[in-house]
Order: sequence, then structure tokens, then C-alpha cells
Amino acid sequence: MKTRYWYLDSETRKTLRKPLGQLFPSVEDALATIPNPTILAAVGDVVVASLLQHGVQPKVAIVDYRVARRRAESYLIDRIRPAYSQRIATRNPAGTLTELAIHAVKSAINRPEPVLVEVRGEEDLLLIPVVLYLPDSSVVLYGQPQQGVVLVHVNAETRARFQDFLNSMELVEA
Repeated sequence: MKTRYWYLDSETRKTLRKPLGQLFPSVEDALATIPNPTILAAVGDVVVASLLQHGVQPKVAIVDYRVARRRAESYLIDRIRPAYSQRIATRNPAGTLTELAIHAVKSAINRPEPVLVEVRGEEDLLLIPVVLYLPDSSVVLYGQPQQGVVLVHVNAETRARFQDFLNSMELVEA
């Protein structure tokens, strides 16, 4: 059985390095602007841990236990893991989206209880399927290195933009 991978090209990589929503200096600042979302999702260890520290548990949390390409500090892991009784493990190499990881995101979104998606590899690009598969009026928070936290409101317009990102990636079946 073949597996599908989407590889990030250099042009899309440049685009994705910029904030893809509203940039805030902190999770606390972003939380102050969020109305009651259908679903709150978070991508990134620091963002997930910060939300939990503020008493907010994302319905879908995606982490790789790495911060700035280094193993996350144990206090972050200790804050994140116990908060979730439901976990999904997946693999997703850096610079790619795997079909398996996309399936893990879909599964997490469709479960009724909060779910932690633990990624072996890199979680950054899983922002794309999160936005594609969340219902309208959902909100996604993700970290923007050295800048803060980005808030993405999910609606038809943002979904179309993120579909364009996926479509710009090279699809390989292996």
C-alpha cells in the first residue's frame, strides 16, 4: 500500500514563515480576543502548555515535544501530557505532511473528547489540515517563533487559503 506525502517547496516555505492570521505577543493577549469558538485547537508545545497554564484546554492539541528544534523542557511535557487522557501518536517528518498525520488530525477533530496529537518528527505543517478540517467558527492558535502567537479564525476564506498551501506542495506516493 502506497503512502502519500506532501513536500514543502521553498516558495511555500517562505509564505508559511509569516503569520497566517492575527499575531499577538502572548497566549493571554490572544485569549482575550477569542469569542466562544466551536472548537479551539492549538499547534505547538509552548502554545499548548501556555493555554493549559491559563486553564484552557484545547479540544485538539498538536505537539512534537520540541521547541526551536530542541527537546522540550520536562516542565512543558509534564504540563501537557497529564492534561489529556486521549492521545494519538503519529509520524510527520520535517518539511512534509504525511497522509498518516493528516488522518490523525481528522481523528482528533472528530472525537468528542479533547485529544492530544503527539508527533514524532515535526508538527508545524499540521496547522494546514487542522484549518482544513475544523468546522467554521473554530479558532486555531500556533506559535510564531520569536514573535508570539498567531490566531486563525476558521471559515471558508481561511480554509480556501490553506487548501492553496496544500495544493502548492509536491505530492509524492511512496
